Amino acid sequence: TPWTDRGELPPYVEYCLNLAKMLQSHGVKPLLVFDGGQMPLKIEENAKRSASRKERMAKAKARYEKNDVEGATQMFQQSVPVTAEMARELLVASKLHGIETIVAP
Repeated sequence: TPWTDRGELPPYVEYCLNLAKMLQSHGVKPLLVFDGGQMPLKIEENAKRSASRKERMAKAKARYEKNDVEGATQMFQQSVPVTAEMARELLVASKLHGIETIVAP
């Protein structure tokens, strides 16, 4: 990724690590649980989630065009897909920072 090429962590990884560190600073031991591989039983659910993200993206663009920046921002945030690569980057960084992780089957 562009960030790792520069020796940096992606912003979404930094964000998650900062939240985990905040929990640790208050005596809470975070446990990050990651989805495993694609499961045949979840194909329909994953399709629904993808359609929902696309719908939210369309709503975000419409709100942005109406200068509803706050509403657009909320919809944009809900429309971002989390890729396997993004999850892997967070998983690796979490382990390097001593944050416990589990990968579900």
